[in-house]
Amino acid sequence: HSLRLLFKKAYGPAQLEYEIFPDSLVDSFDTLVLRAGNNESYAGHPSTKTRLATYAKDEWLRRSQLVLSGVGAHGRYVHLYLNGLYWGLYNLVERPNASFAASYLGGDKEEWFSAKPGGADDGILCRLDSMRRLAELGGMADPARYAAMLEFIDPVQFSDYLLAHWYAGADDWPENNWYIGLQQPDNPFLFFAWDGELSWLNGADVQLGVDAKQDRVFPNIIKPAFTSLIQNPDFRMTLADRLYKHTSPGGALSDSAAKTRWMDITGDIEEAIIAESARWGDTWYEDPITLDDWYQGRDQVLDQMSGNAAKLLAQARAQGYYPLIDPPAFGQGTPNFRDQMRLTMRASHGDIFYTLDGSDPRVQITGAVSPTAIKYTAVSYTHLRAHETDSYLVCRLLL
Repeated sequence: HSLRLLFKKAYGPAQLEYEIFPDSLVDSFDTLVLRAGNNESYAGHPSTKTRLATYAKDEWLRRSQLVLSGVGAHGRYVHLYLNGLYWGLYNLVERPNASFAASYLGGDKEEWFSAKPGGADDGILCRLDSMRRLAELGGMADPARYAAMLEFIDPVQFSDYLLAHWYAGADDWPENNWYIGLQQPDNPFLFFAWDGELSWLNGADVQLGVDAKQDRVFPNIIKPAFTSLIQNPDFRMTLADRLYKHTSPGGALSDSAAKTRWMDITGDIEEAIIAESARWGDTWYEDPITLDDWYQGRDQVLDQMSGNAAKLLAQARAQGYYPLIDPPAFGQGTPNFRDQMRLTMRASHGDIFYTLDGSDPRVQITGAVSPTAIKYTAVSYTHLRAHETDSYLVCRLLL
């Protein structure tokens, strides 16, 4: 069973003040969750899948969201004792509620509201319903309607949230297992990863779940939001840009980065699995689950990460979420240089336009070439100087 730790004045201090998460600047908490894993634990459901439980899939998903977009729930692993009795390996995590959002994004706790499939704070219900109604109207190719939708959705944060789940092949989502935060009165929603245990069944899976679950307060709120947004060319470009950025070499969802993150997490708990196995390994099986079983589960996920970025791109492209053509490629393999560098670019189709002020060479809505864009030719290559730290190049392929 998972457990929730609540700090209230009725019981003592209203806040726990301690630097629990090494990679977080927040050191004051009123709520923490001890996640047991359930589907991903030896004492969970009595199915053969528990023999390959890793205890790491949920932590990988939340940690990936942090890397992709900078905001997400932190977690770490602990050994839990209840009244001196060893209770096993637990994942201690932040609950992405109003207090969490205020701690990381500013404002008072009373300004923030949160929602999840099972319920929501009163201050967010009306705005969620307004977003759902607008999304169901469709017609987001119309710039005015798209602008109205952006009052509810941050396209970059929403794209990063989707990509983390698609890359991990999150199952039982998004009709389930999500958190949404809102700072009133008119800010966009923020989406937070939660409960990613049912993932990594077969690598990347670009899907949007079923429409609703009958026992939930909300229908699948993420599906109508996405299916309306994807009608708009600017959102499609934002999604494609984020997908390319994160899956490119060095990106947060490149094969190497995903594997490194996975091995960092599993490396932290490798020895702890021995204690977990001793405590719960014979719950469902006469032949106890051991560290060797855990190694198989760890490596099974690791194998799925090989070529997973390419798989994600192919699926997104097949569904029309990613362009059929590839973006321009740079001739230089490293961004590090001294003095100056001759930069070349290449593309298989169309013309390349670029800017040096960080703006997009493509004009939003119309898709026309920006007045500040420069057309690239093979003979007019670009010199970048090391001291030009206030300038950076953005390029796009325009057909």
